[in-house]
Amino acid sequence: MRRLTALVLVLVVMAAGCGDDSTGATEAPATTGATGSTAAETTTTAVATTTTAAETTTTVAPIVTIPVRELAFDPLPDTTVWVTFADGTLGRVDATTAELQASVQVGPVDALEVGLGAVWLVSCEQQALISVSQQTVAETGRWDLGACPSDLAVADGAVLVALADADAVVSVDPLSGEIEIIVEIEAPTSVDAGSPVLVGTADGQVALWDRSPEGSFSHEWTTHLAGNVFGVIVNDFWWPDIDLYVMVIGPDGRPFIVVLDADTGEILDSWDPDLFEVFSFLVWADWVFAAGGLPGRVWDVARSGGDPTSTEVPMLSSIAGVGTPMPGVPPQVVAVGGDGESSSLYTVPTGGGPATEVGELAPVPASLAAAAPPPLYCPPDHVAETRQHIARMAAEADAIYSEKAADLNTNAGTLYQQANDLVDRAPQGSEARKEATLAAGGAADAQMSYEIMNGDAFTLYRLSDTASKSCDPQVLRDIEDVAETTLQKIEDRYREMEDSLRDGFRYLASAEGKL
Repeated sequence: MRRLTALVLVLVVMAAGCGDDSTGATEAPATTGATGSTAAETTTTAVATTTTAAETTTTVAPIVTIPVRELAFDPLPDTTVWVTFADGTLGRVDATTAELQASVQVGPVDALEVGLGAVWLVSCEQQALISVSQQTVAETGRWDLGACPSDLAVADGAVLVALADADAVVSVDPLSGEIEIIVEIEAPTSVDAGSPVLVGTADGQVALWDRSPEGSFSHEWTTHLAGNVFGVIVNDFWWPDIDLYVMVIGPDGRPFIVVLDADTGEILDSWDPDLFEVFSFLVWADWVFAAGGLPGRVWDVARSGGDPTSTEVPMLSSIAGVGTPMPGVPPQVVAVGGDGESSSLYTVPTGGGPATEVGELAPVPASLAAAAPPPLYCPPDHVAETRQHIARMAAEADAIYSEKAADLNTNAGTLYQQANDLVDRAPQGSEARKEATLAAGGAADAQMSYEIMNGDAFTLYRLSDTASKSCDPQVLRDIEDVAETTLQKIEDRYREMEDSLRDGFRYLASAEGKL
């Protein structure tokens, strides 16, 4: 099986190439808000902002002022959990207080994952993949899958989606919007990915594909289990050891969990959770969790040994791991439940004991919960500072692109329309027409800079995700160097947008005054 280090090195080289202006811009998918779609309405109290109008040299023309915001995003804490609700909203929640910090309407959702600076959701009813920014909690993309998705995974800069009724697993490129079939297998019900890609099916097949550094896939093995595969998990927290966890709903309707050898597919361990109607499956560090009802119970067991325990949660609907796991320390797990009409957040003790209500979430029931996967464990003080620096740079790039530059891009669209209207009104060969043309050119330059920034901002989140999976100091330093260069390019592009718009509005005002 290929090793993560090779993938990391390839990614660093690719990121360096993608960030080079000489290679041209990478266009955003036509389905994303960055390129003109209407993002879903959002309600947020997470970021306070102020707007200061830029100075203009004239008031002859109806000039749109350029807002300048003083803000920066910090990386979200590892106690952030994402919850979907019965009214079709997705909420960002502080697991320590149950505070619903922000929410966005996304419609009915069947599964969600966190990664690459976004929350990714799939909906069978909408036959869609949806992305929501972790920082702004605004919808940033929507892809028509043309089939009912059953599960998804985020890995190596792409989103993998299992399409049960299309007998395929597809890879969605968040930047280009390209959807490519990577695995053909009958009725895939679940998918997960790390270095390998693991797929489970409705008839009990569990198959593994190895991914090369170049991105090609090769089938390694298939194991047959009795029942319907509910979920598969690739656990590489203790790299280089990889454990594969599979939950299957047996012919009698009862679940069982097995651990498979990543090289051979042989069963290494197994458990039979005393649950019915299972709806959640989680592996956090070296603990295994399952949730089901009725009544709502969270079942857990330590991979290292010991007896399983369970905890009851009122009207339980989902569970998620939070915090950064440490060796020998029981992980933190939260559950969403409630009273059937409203929803609450609970902490679930590992190893047994009563659940503790953290607080009420919303006046509607909750359905799903997820959190960002924990980083690969490294010895204390080994790489934490470098990883945090890379994460901060990714968050800062997001702030510049999705907040500051997005405002400028909106103004660029207004400038472009006003300038072209003036070109149509101005006499052929007149100074007014020439200046209006220059104004339209400034708007187009600003929009091009914005498109290039989209690719660079995504690259930084991809670098941050990759850094979380490496303990090699040299690899992390290489990633950090590329991240610093990429962030500098984003800052330069933003200043270019400001200059292009400032000049464009001045040309527009001057042209208007000459008519």
